[in-house]
Amino acid sequence: HFLDILLSQLFVPHIVFPTRICTNNSNQTASQILIDNIYSNCLNFSNSISSNLTLAISDHLSHFLIMPIDVSKHSEKLSLFRRN
Repeated sequence: HFLDILLSQLFVPHIVFPTRICTNNSNQTASQILIDNIYSNCLNFSNSISSNLTLAISDHLSHFLIMPIDVSKHSEKLSLFRRN
C-alpha cells in the first residue's frame, strides 16, 4: 500500500538494491534486505545517479543520490554580507 501511494504521486525509488547484507556464521547463509529508501518526484530523475557504497565496516550499506540541478531556476544573484 505504501509503494502504491508513492507511485501514484509520481515518486520513484532511486535505491533498488539491498542496503543491509548479513551473513549467518553457523550455516554460512546470507540475507539481503532493502531497508533504506530514497524517493523523489523530480522530473529529471532519469539523469540522476544513485548507488550503494560497499564498506567492510558494517553490514549496513551507505547509499547516495546525485541529481543535476537546473541552474536556470537558481540564477538569482546572491548577495554576500560580511562583518567588519
